Amino acid sequence: MNLLGMLRALGDRLGVLETARAQVSRGAVKIQLRTVSLLELAGDIREDQVRLLAEKPPELCQDFDAIFRAAGIQAPAHGWTVERLKHLLQTDLFRNIERVEAQQKLSDLLRGEGVDARELVVRAVEQDRALDEFERSARERLQERARAAERRTSEIAATIEELARERSELDRRNAGDRRQLEEWLVRKRAYERDLAAAVSYLVDPTPITVDDT
Repeated sequence: MNLLGMLRALGDRLGVLETARAQVSRGAVKIQLRTVSLLELAGDIREDQVRLLAEKPPELCQDFDAIFRAAGIQAPAHGWTVERLKHLLQTDLFRNIERVEAQQKLSDLLRGEGVDARELVVRAVEQDRALDEFERSARERLQERARAAERRTSEIAATIEELARERSELDRRNAGDRRQLEEWLVRKRAYERDLAAAVSYLVDPTPITVDDT
């Protein structure tokens, strides 16, 4: 479940969020706080730092905590985070009880520790925004690399074709050279045999070498 989905589930538990079906945009679900909108609650994140982090390879090996730190999202001093709340809701203390009872237990627990439930919601929204920005930047980075790889692949393919043509031409030249050499050697041997035969009338043995191989 993503952060926004987890936010819905936790909001239902906490009673600080309500889900209302919008009257427009094809029945899209709109999440609202009962007293203040999420946009008013959530602060700005350091999107530029998140983008810089997304540009550091290997991009997708960055853990979420590193992304949140880059975005400037600080862990609360009281130690209550959405992650802690999620784990708490998965324990036997809350998992097998009715929603109303679980909501009351959570409300009492948070109030007893001086924690405002809206603060957890705000942090979840900020984390969701940080992850979305990181994904967008990392995706752009990967797409740039993919385009560069495609260009290089095309260049390599063109080079391979050019080298194949060059190799074919070299093979053709070498074959022609070998053929010409064989033809020349045939003429050379014939001429040397004639030389040896003529000189043999003048000197014996003949000094003319004849290569018959």
